[in-house]
Amino acid sequence: MSISNKDKDKENKEQKFTEADDYDFIREKIKERPVNRKKLLKRTLFTAGMAVIFGLVACLTFLLLEPVFGKLLSSDQDMELAPVELTENPDDGELPEEKVILADEDDENSQGLVGIESETPIDKLPLSDEDVKTTESENAAATPTPVPASVVAAKEIQNAAIKLEDYRLLSRRMYSISKEVEKSLITLTGKDEDSDWTDEDAVRARSTSGVIIGENGYQLLVLADSKKLEAYDDISGKFSSGETVSGFEMFRYDEDTGLAVYALKLSEIPDMAKMSYTKATLAGSYPSSIQGNAVIALGMPCGQGSLYYGFVTAAERKVHGTDSSYQLLDTDIYAGEDASGVLTNVLGQVVGVICDDHHEDGMEHMITAYGISGIRSMIENLSNKVDRPYVGVQPLTVTKDVMKQYGIPEGVCVADVDVDSPAMEAGLGRGDVITAFGDVMIGTEENYVNELEKYPPGTQLKIHFKRQGRDGYADMEVKIETGTRHEDIVKDEEQNN
Repeated sequence: MSISNKDKDKENKEQKFTEADDYDFIREKIKERPVNRKKLLKRTLFTAGMAVIFGLVACLTFLLLEPVFGKLLSSDQDMELAPVELTENPDDGELPEEKVILADEDDENSQGLVGIESETPIDKLPLSDEDVKTTESENAAATPTPVPASVVAAKEIQNAAIKLEDYRLLSRRMYSISKEVEKSLITLTGKDEDSDWTDEDAVRARSTSGVIIGENGYQLLVLADSKKLEAYDDISGKFSSGETVSGFEMFRYDEDTGLAVYALKLSEIPDMAKMSYTKATLAGSYPSSIQGNAVIALGMPCGQGSLYYGFVTAAERKVHGTDSSYQLLDTDIYAGEDASGVLTNVLGQVVGVICDDHHEDGMEHMITAYGISGIRSMIENLSNKVDRPYVGVQPLTVTKDVMKQYGIPEGVCVADVDVDSPAMEAGLGRGDVITAFGDVMIGTEENYVNELEKYPPGTQLKIHFKRQGRDGYADMEVKIETGTRHEDIVKDEEQNN
C-alpha cells in the first residue's frame, strides 16, 4: 500500500513541530542589563582623577629632568655656556731684562755674586776669541797687583763672546718651547664620502691648523682659518697626542678675516687627549713691543707639523673690513702654500694667527699673521656667540700727512659703505669723515671699532661726521640703529634649521 506525497509532507511537518516543542525548555530571552548609574559615575570620576595625577607626575618629571636631557638632546645654542674671556699677557711678550750685579769683595753678603760694574757699549765688545785674549793680556799688563776671583769672573763674563754651544743650547730651548705650544694646536680636516685618507696631498689640501682658545663648560673651542673647511660638514681634529676625533662644528665665523671658532663636545674628547692638550697663552702684538722680536711659526707654516724661527719685520700694516680693522705682522719666515698656524714669541705665547691672503707686494712667500691684539675682541665675540653691531662702514684713519696734503679733517674716513646697510640707509657715503660717536671723539680706526662695540645690535647711535662741499667740509650728524652682521644671522639660521 503506497503513501501519497501529501501524506508524507504532512507527516514531516508534524514531526518538526513535535521536535521544536521538545526544546522549548532551553530557549532564553536575552535582556539588556540595566545601567548602574552610580557605579558608572564612580568609574568616570576615578578615571578623571587618575588622568590628573598622571599629568601632574609627568609635569614634575619634565621639570626635574629637562635640564639634564636638554644638554644631551638640544643644540648648544639653547644652553647656558660659560663665557670665554681672552687675556693678553701684561708683559706683551717682552723678555725680562737680566742684570748682573758686581760683587764687592769687602761685602760679606756678596759671596758668590758675579756681575758687571757697568754695561759695555756693543761696539766695544770683543768679536772673537783673539780679541778676548788680547783684552785679557792688556788687563794683566795694566794690573800688576792680584785681582780678586769675583772680579776676574765678572770680566770673563764681560769679555766672553757667544760660542757655537750657546747657539745650540738656545736652539734646543726654543724647540722645547715650541713642543709645549704644540699641545694647544689641533689639525682640523674636512671629510666627505669620497675622502681618500691614503692620499697625503689630498688630506693636506683640506686641512688647516687651529689653536685651542678655551672651553665654555660644554665644548672645546678652537680658532682656525675656515677657507679650507667651509665646503665640509664632517670635520675631524687631530690632537697633539695623536688622537683623531670627529664631530667638530663651526661655532661662529668672521667674514672679513675668514677666521672661525670650531667647537667639539668635551664628552667626545678621548682621555689621552684630555690629559695632553692645553689652552693657548696670548701676548700683546703692539708694534712698539713686537717689531724686531724673534718669533716661532708653528702648526702648518710649510706642511703639517713644521716649525720655523724668524723675526717680525713689520707690525704697523693693517687690513680693513666692514666696521673693522686688523693689524698684520710681517715676518722673514718662509711660508709654504696655504700656510696656517700661529706665531709665538720665545716665551711660547701666541702673538699672531697666520693668514695666507694679505702678503705685502713682493713678499708672497713670507709668513704674514693677524696680530693677536687686533683680533682678540673679535675672537671673544665669536667664542661667546655675541651678535656684533653692524653699521656697514669700512673705516680708514686720516693720517697727519693726508690731513696736511689734502686738507681732510681729523677723524675716520669712510672708505666704503655696504649696500643696504644701516649706514647707507642713514645717508653716510664714501669720503665722509666720522669725527664722533655721541660725545666720544673718533680719531682712528681703533677708536671706531672699540667704541662701536658699546652699541649692541638694535641700539641708537648718533654719528657726527664732516662732508665736503663747495665751501669746504660741513658738520653733519645722523642717527643710526645698529644692525647685526650678515654672517652672524646666517649662522644662527643654519643652526636653527
